[in-house]
Amino acid sequence: ALGISAEGSPAAWQNMNGSCTVSGGCWMSPNFPNPYGAGETCRAELSAPMPIHAEHFNTESGYDFLMINGVRYEGTSFPGSVTPQGPITWQSDVS
Repeated sequence: ALGISAEGSPAAWQNMNGSCTVSGGCWMSPNFPNPYGAGETCRAELSAPMPIHAEHFNTESGYDFLMINGVRYEGTSFPGSVTPQGPITWQSDVS
């Protein structure tokens, strides 16, 4: 499951597509906090550059990942905070 919070307004998330949702400023994988399904994809942007941090980050390492600024995050490895300079994407494999 994946839960990413913007350190700004809950309205910070925009231009979203895919199966992820936002609640209280937290961008979440489908079915959060329960496991997400296979073949899921999401994309979102922030209204302005601002730091984000993981409220919860646990993906299937090597298969499911989050891309921020061209860096791939997977498994349970996510930095304390990162500031996206463009779209954020997430995907799970099909199995």
